[in-house]
Amino acid sequence: MTRDELMAIVKRSNSDTLIAQRMRDVLGLPQPPKKSGRTRDRSAKRRRYRGARKLMKQKHGVRL
Repeated sequence: MTRDELMAIVKRSNSDTLIAQRMRDVLGLPQPPKKSGRTRDRSAKRRRYRGARKLMKQKHGVRL
């Protein structure tokens, strides 16, 4: 691969991994803007136990 091909690939990528950052440093390209926002927990375990705290507070029978 030539340097021009590598620069084109790195320019197209908006990844913020350490390897991508180092490639931009080596090739002299600017860093992309920081990503904002929170990451969401999409794990099945969290969905599985949704509402469990409310059930643990229940002592006897059906809550009316």
